[in-house]
Order: sequence, then structure tokens, then C-alpha cells
Amino acid sequence: MLHILQNSTAGANSCSAMEADTISKNGRSSKSQTSRIIKKALVMLITTTSVLSMNAQTDTDNDLPHGKTFKRNAFGVDIGIGAVKGIQRTYADLGIRYLHNFSPYVGWEVLKLKVVMSVSPFDRFDNVVQLMTGIRGTSPAFYGNMSGYGAFRFGYASDLDYYLPAYELEVGVNITPTISVGYAYNMLKDVDKGYSALRVGFNLGKEKEFIRKAEGLFLDFGIGALSSTSTTKINGNSNTSTTDAIGMADIGLRYLAKTSISKYLWWDVFKIRSTFLLKNSDSAGDVSDLGDHLNLQIMTGVRGISPTFYKDMSGYASFKPGVGLKFSPDFTANFCFELELGVNITKNFLVGYSYDFQKEKTIEVDIPGGKSTTTSHSNYSSLRIGFSW
Repeated sequence: MLHILQNSTAGANSCSAMEADTISKNGRSSKSQTSRIIKKALVMLITTTSVLSMNAQTDTDNDLPHGKTFKRNAFGVDIGIGAVKGIQRTYADLGIRYLHNFSPYVGWEVLKLKVVMSVSPFDRFDNVVQLMTGIRGTSPAFYGNMSGYGAFRFGYASDLDYYLPAYELEVGVNITPTISVGYAYNMLKDVDKGYSALRVGFNLGKEKEFIRKAEGLFLDFGIGALSSTSTTKINGNSNTSTTDAIGMADIGLRYLAKTSISKYLWWDVFKIRSTFLLKNSDSAGDVSDLGDHLNLQIMTGVRGISPTFYKDMSGYASFKPGVGLKFSPDFTANFCFELELGVNITKNFLVGYSYDFQKEKTIEVDIPGGKSTTTSHSNYSSLRIGFSW
């Protein structure tokens, strides 16, 4: 949150340099613990949204297209009050967000802008601004219009001098489609002071009829690990090295269409995807240059879908070859492909595993008495969730 973001004074221990009564100083602690919490949070969110989607299938196909309405696009305002562990102050948060729902049960929080500040005592210098994105799951109604919800958001927090990665977990109850109450837990990476708050939300948007569809635009999110392998040959002798980077994530946009060949064979007309680092693998702990990891893959391929085996659930497998683009240190374009296996929980939501191969640039250098040739490639494996647009 707040004074956590400023650097500790030179020559002082980072933990002792943190002031006990504010939350905007930069503290470096519990990296591995925070990483484990983030991983557990993602697993919990995937499990929760899967359960919500399966429970949603208790509505019949006839009920959903003709009777179920939801806010396809909604603006929200959140107001919270809470505290930070170890700090004798009361904090409040105010946030605005834009939500795009893929179905009545699963949505993408495209953007949330939030400020957290000390209100008791009031301190206009003890504040943090956060910019986040994430996903939101909503349960079927259980009493009147009341329903449960859960959200996971990640992004960055800043006090205008420094910034750190941040994430937020939120659970609660939609009292009506417009008003919600809940509990939120907010954490900055590398900081062991979490902000816990009770929150009231207001969701503004026009109700629209929900119609299930299996084809169209899909948005995919994944989290996994990248392995890079490089082989150098010098005068017939070869040396191979492998580097790993954990905490990788990917986001992709694709268009799925039916084919006339079979109802079980579909066409991934195109997919545009990019991977990025969630955690730096540099042992020194320095922040990596994002430009070094800027990449884009453009692919097309086929997708096989099994017959349904439980309500709307079905299995799927896909293979997509394409070209992978990298922009630093030099622009390169090389062959890539993606294999994917998983389950369509509904026609609008899937969970799966993917394997991605990316060939890297071949470098040849003339050396005394011969030539040095270096070839390399990367392998990226991830767990994935996807939503129809």
C-alpha cells in the first residue's frame, strides 16, 4: 500500500527502516511466501469459477436463452474501510472499475483504478494508487436476486515515487444486481502487510438477455513456466544450457468457428497471444527490462471437441502452428506451435493445459579455425482458462 513503496534509507536494514505506522515504504520480505499465496489464489479462483459454471448448468437451455438476463457491460464503484496488519491506523479505499461479462456467471474486470489512504488519523501523504485487471465469478441466485461472487485482480500499486506488483482477492454477496457487500484482501508483492477491508459495491449497467454460443471470440488466460534451451556448436563440439523462468503468464485472443466437415471438428481461425513475466528469475532480484521479454505469436489451427459427457461439458484438443515474433534486442520471426488439452465446462468457459514451442534465432559467428553456431528454442507449459466474448 503506501509508505511501503518508498526505498529504505541507505545503510539501514530494510525491515527496521519500515515505519510501523504507515504502509507506503518499500519492504523486501517474504517473496517466496507471496508467490505461494498468489499461486494458491489462482488455483482457488480457477476451481471456484469452474464450480460456479457447472452449478449454472442447473438452469435448462430453454430457461437461459429466454429468461436469463445479465449486465453484459457494467461500470462499478467500490467503497471500503479496513486496516493493515501491524499498523495502528484505519484505512479506506475508493475504486472504479469496468466489467465485461462473458455470461451471467463469469466476467473479466477489464480495468480497476483504486486509491487506499489513511483516514484515522487522516494523512494525505499515506496513500497508494492501484491499477489492476482480473476475473470475476458469480453464482446462480440463491434467494430472490441475491447471489455470491468472487474476484481475483492483479496489477501495480504506486505512491507516485515507486511501484510494486499487487493483487487482490474479494468475496461477497450481490444483495441485488446493483448493490454488493463483501470482504477484500489486498497485498503488495514483497511486502508482508496485507490490507483487509469490508466493502460496498455499486454495479451500473443495462440488463441484456443471455444467449449461449459456442463459436466466436474467446479470451484465454494462462499461468505457467518457461524453459529456454540453447545449443552452441564449435568445430564439432556442442554445449547445451537450459534456463528456467517461473511465474510466467500469457493472454490470448482467438476466434473459433464451426466447420462443415464434422460437428466435432472446429477451426481456430486465428489466435494472437503474448507471454510475460510475473516473477523475475534473476537471482540478484533486479527488475528485468520488459522490452527483453516483449513477444507476440500469431497462429491458426484445428480444434477437436468430444461429445458431451455431463450436461454441456465436453473435452477438447487443439493444435495451432504459426509464427512467433520477438522485438528485443533485435526483431525476429520464427516458427512456433501450441498444443492444448482441456475441458469445456460450458459453451462459454473452459479449463485446460497448454504446451507452447518457440524456435529462436540461429546465430553463426566465424571464429579462428572454424565457425560457432548457436541454436535455441523455448518451451512454455501453462494451466489455462478461457471465456467466450
